[in-house]
Amino acid sequence: MANPTLTAQNEWLTQPGQDFLQLSTVGSANPVSWIDSTGKLQGAFNSASPASIPGTPGLTAVPIQSGLVAEYRFLPTENPCAAVDYSGSGNNATGCVGTSPTIIPITGGVSFSVNGAISIPASLNSARTIQIFMTGQPGTFGSPISGNGTATSSVGLMFAQAPQTSSDTILSMDRLFSATMNGTLVAYPRMAVPGNVVITWTMDTTDHLFVNNSEPVYYNPPGASAGVQTTGNFQIGGITGNHFGQNPSFLQGKIYYVAIYNRVLTSAEIAANVQYINNAMSARNIVPSLTAPNISPANTNQVVVVDGDSITEGAGFGVATPYPGLLTLSEPATNNISNMGVQGLTMAQLRTGASLAVDPFYQVATQATVVVWGGTNDIAINGRTGIQIISDLSTYCKARRAIGWKCIPVTMVSRTGFDTGKNSYNTLIRQNWSEFADGLADVAADPSLGADGASTNTLYIQAGGVHPTQNSHYNEITPIIQRAINRLYGNLDFSSATVYASAALAATSTTALTESGSTVTVTFAATPANCQVGNQIVIAGVTPSGYNSTSTNGAGNGAWTILTRSATQVTYNNPTTGLGTASVQGTGVCAQQQDIDQFSVLNFGTGNFTLQSSVGLTGQNIWIKNINGTASTIVPYGSETIDGVANLTIASNAVVCLQSVLVSASAAGSNWKTCK
Repeated sequence: MANPTLTAQNEWLTQPGQDFLQLSTVGSANPVSWIDSTGKLQGAFNSASPASIPGTPGLTAVPIQSGLVAEYRFLPTENPCAAVDYSGSGNNATGCVGTSPTIIPITGGVSFSVNGAISIPASLNSARTIQIFMTGQPGTFGSPISGNGTATSSVGLMFAQAPQTSSDTILSMDRLFSATMNGTLVAYPRMAVPGNVVITWTMDTTDHLFVNNSEPVYYNPPGASAGVQTTGNFQIGGITGNHFGQNPSFLQGKIYYVAIYNRVLTSAEIAANVQYINNAMSARNIVPSLTAPNISPANTNQVVVVDGDSITEGAGFGVATPYPGLLTLSEPATNNISNMGVQGLTMAQLRTGASLAVDPFYQVATQATVVVWGGTNDIAINGRTGIQIISDLSTYCKARRAIGWKCIPVTMVSRTGFDTGKNSYNTLIRQNWSEFADGLADVAADPSLGADGASTNTLYIQAGGVHPTQNSHYNEITPIIQRAINRLYGNLDFSSATVYASAALAATSTTALTESGSTVTVTFAATPANCQVGNQIVIAGVTPSGYNSTSTNGAGNGAWTILTRSATQVTYNNPTTGLGTASVQGTGVCAQQQDIDQFSVLNFGTGNFTLQSSVGLTGQNIWIKNINGTASTIVPYGSETIDGVANLTIASNAVVCLQSVLVSASAAGSNWKTCK
């Protein structure tokens, strides 16, 4: 091959997240290498003519040939329903089922956008290793490859995604698994896939899954292998049948390359093929995701990942999956929230699995936060001590912060039979979090969740004493986590503080309350200005009394979380259903202080400034300055106190620092004290 020469064929090519200067040899229409937007040379120039493969100039055949029984490259000139097998075994595709997928022009690859798949010969049923270079469509389920035999005679690879907002650009596979078609799980890891990756599935005495060269931490350890298919044949892109609850289970996404072996490849062989596949795709201007953090392109979204065990996961434990639809973040307006919680995980597993389950969501954003909630399984199932768990927690946060995340740990709630371990672990978090984390969401400071014995109250923790109820996620947990996140990016000094020019309003009279399912709609003549979505509202004096925000009604902290608001109405979630229409009206009131107010400025003189609850802010401070010529009064939430008294006068031109202080680890609850 001649030395590369810049010609008219050289041009800038734009791919998602990267620009390329395509370099071609004179007289050649195929790119052989490129310079990326950082100036780094990608690909390779060979001085001798290689044994080129169509569509992959400069690259020889896949390096691992032993046991190779099929190799599909899906070149742009091919009919995907008759895809060529480049292994030499003659296992060309035998047709399509459903709506035929389409070939991708220029780069090649197959786009699966509607229900359809590619059939491959039954002679490949003996597959023991399958490697697929693919990307998926966020917000969908799908099967990259599955057998179409009977429910007990076929195997397949299936993924289900973590709950996420529609703005997510990452295929989050916290439910990627290999399984028999009757739903028997074999390998079940969690992972988030940034863009284009190689997924490898090996079927040995136990099945294993890899993303590029990395094997994720498994939700359940791999069990006995699914084995080989005995009837039917594999279909690339899914099947019409029910695969682990998904019917049909067709892929939504793109597949660029598939290699199939009749034996189990070693880790070294997998790595060699991954390198080859990524190079081959690069030569076709398909950008592989070689590193975990998705650091390009930059954006200004708020990126939040909530990571943890079944308490974080929510789905399947009597509650709708929390957080993506509940967290109300102060700014910016576009938020990207994902829940990667999976049942059964320990803090040690969260630590070792975060590089594949969390870090791919990282983007160069103005705000990138990971909330981690683990430890209950370490104590209750593994018998680990608080010292051991917090070591893993510290390592988890430090590793995330090294990438660019801000890390917020969450304290452990009451669990039947394990409150002593809870108290020991939570004490260590409260004492040490500032050494390795950016904030603390002290959910266990809420007496309805964190006090000893709270696990027996089914308003807040489900029967069995482990999982919080949906009511708790709405009205207790989410507000505390939300405030911890908002504090990180809120008013961090007096120069950016909110200036309050008016004193707090008295409670506002309601004009109507109705309930549909568990959603209550409260109507006012005009909704109070500080009763915003995500804030908590205290409802009192209403008949039926189930509308009122009391601990016995399910508002453990004495307030409901506002889900929606308009000029005259707010809604909230109530665990007591069937209340009907209110026969006696009452009042509603929201704290004046907002989540972002680490610093507040008062400029109204005589009157009250009402605080949010101190619960959840254990050991954390707020600062308040009065710039008015007249003293003002700081009023804590509910029955909370400041230095043991009901309120605090702040003199003209004075500054007050308040710190949240836990009542006790066993009783939970908190109050304010003045600080330096």
